[in-house]
Amino acid sequence: VSVSINHFVSMKNTVLFNQCLDNGLFLLADNEEVVLVKKHEDYGSFLNIANDTVSEFFSRWLVAFMDKHQFKSVWFDGIEVDYLPWHYNITDFTRAYMEFAGNQDYTTLIHGGYFSQSQASFITTLDRTPTSWDVDNGLKSILTTALSLGIAGYPFFTVGSLGEAPNSKNVVCYGGISSEFYVRWLQLIAFFPAVQFSVPPWDECLHSDKNISMVAVALDMMNVRQDIIQDILDLATEAVDTGYPIIRPLWWNIEVESEEIWKINDEFLI
Repeated sequence: VSVSINHFVSMKNTVLFNQCLDNGLFLLADNEEVVLVKKHEDYGSFLNIANDTVSEFFSRWLVAFMDKHQFKSVWFDGIEVDYLPWHYNITDFTRAYMEFAGNQDYTTLIHGGYFSQSQASFITTLDRTPTSWDVDNGLKSILTTALSLGIAGYPFFTVGSLGEAPNSKNVVCYGGISSEFYVRWLQLIAFFPAVQFSVPPWDECLHSDKNISMVAVALDMMNVRQDIIQDILDLATEAVDTGYPIIRPLWWNIEVESEEIWKINDEFLI
C-alpha cells in the first residue's frame, strides 16, 4: 500500500504548524518572513527540505507515520518549485528533495529530478491526456518519455495517470478514455519497470465497447508481464550497477548501418 505525502503543512493542523513555525522549519522569504502558500483551497507553508535540520525532522515524522499505518511505499508530491521565493536556488532545492526521498527506507516515487540519477527513487511523469494518440502528451508520448528518461539515467519510472481522478472537483469517474485507448495503454505499460493502475479496468467509464472486458484484457497483459518479469528484474539489477536503461531504443542492441534506426520512436527493447 502506497501513500502520497508532500512537505506542505496546513494552518488547519495548528499543533504541527505551530511546532514547525516555532522551530524555524518553513521556507522564508528574503525578509525572513514565513512564506504562506494556498494549496488545494488551503493555506499553509512548505518545509525547507534543503535544510539538514528540517529534512531530519521530516524524516523522523515520516518513519513514525509509515510505521503507524504500515505503508510500504511513499509518493512524494510537491517537488514543483513555482512556490519557491525568488532568492532560493531552484535546482539545489530539487536535488535536495530527491536526495531526501532517495535516502528513505521505502519504495519512493517523486515528480521530477535534477542531476539526481544516483538516487533510489522512481520518477513519476506528468499525467497523460486520455483522448490523445499523438506525441503531445498523448499515448505516443508515453514511450518517447520512457526512452528519454532511460537515456538520461532514470531507468526507474512510472508514466503517471490517465485523465483526471474521481472525487476531484466536478469529476465523478475517469471520463474520456475509450476502450481501445485503454487496451493500447495496457499493452505498452505491461513491459515497463512499474505498472500504475490509476484507472482500474473495472471502471464503468471504460465500458463503451460491450464486446471487450477490460478486466480480462488487464489480466491477459499482467500474465504477459509475469512471463517476462525475470527479464525486467535482471535489467533492473543491471540498471543499478551501470545506469543503463530498462526500456531501450532499438539502436541499443541492434547494429544497423542505417541512420533510420536512430529515429524510431514507436518501438523499444527490453
